[in-house]
Amino acid sequence: MVPAFGGLGAPWWDDGAEAIMTGFGLGTRREDLARAAVDSIGLQVADVVAAMRRAAGPVTELLADGGPAANTDLMRWQADITGLPVRVAARPELSALGAAHLAGLETGVWSRGELSGLPRHGRRHPPVLPVCERRRALAQWHSAVARARHRTSRSGEAEAEASDRGS
Repeated sequence: MVPAFGGLGAPWWDDGAEAIMTGFGLGTRREDLARAAVDSIGLQVADVVAAMRRAAGPVTELLADGGPAANTDLMRWQADITGLPVRVAARPELSALGAAHLAGLETGVWSRGELSGLPRHGRRHPPVLPVCERRRALAQWHSAVARARHRTSRSGEAEAEASDRGS
């Protein structure tokens, strides 16, 4: 599943891409669709990590927080599909906590030393998927992304060709 319901964001930035589902058949169940949607999150993040590596160099670990970080299956998949260990924050919503910590620092409620001693990470998920399976999954994903992006460009080309014939 390529969930491009409003186009694709990073790293593609293609607002014309369309959502597609591929590889499903008559035996596909609701659970399969739900799993494909969750897996697509990990696959999209893997592409962002690849773009980060190209732009900035090595990435050695992913840190996760927020609602999706509570999904253990997603965090394991994220580790597997990126080939990187994923450390999940001890607290689910770090953005709000970080803002509170900054406010506390500025007002003297806490010192940097007190904050640096707080636990930062909970679970750690190491990658366990064999490299050949990771490559296969990413190749299938990239093929689906190309189709999601190509659908719109193709219809645009057809419209342009029809317009050219009419003039």
